[in-house]
Amino acid sequence: MPDGSKIVAQYRPTEDNPPVTKGEWKFLSGTGLYQGITGSGTFEFHQIHDKVAYDLLEGEYKIP
Repeated sequence: MPDGSKIVAQYRPTEDNPPVTKGEWKFLSGTGLYQGITGSGTFEFHQIHDKVAYDLLEGEYKIP
């Protein structure tokens, strides 16, 4: 973010069937505006080409 705030997240694959990888994510920590963030959800990573990919992220988060 412009003010230097950061979020650290963890991604854990649960299904790897190239070109699609599915899994779960969760927020581990945040700084600045994101201090105390919590949240989790699912993701799908789609590899289209060796230089082209996209992610689908779903979930919820809360900032105190």
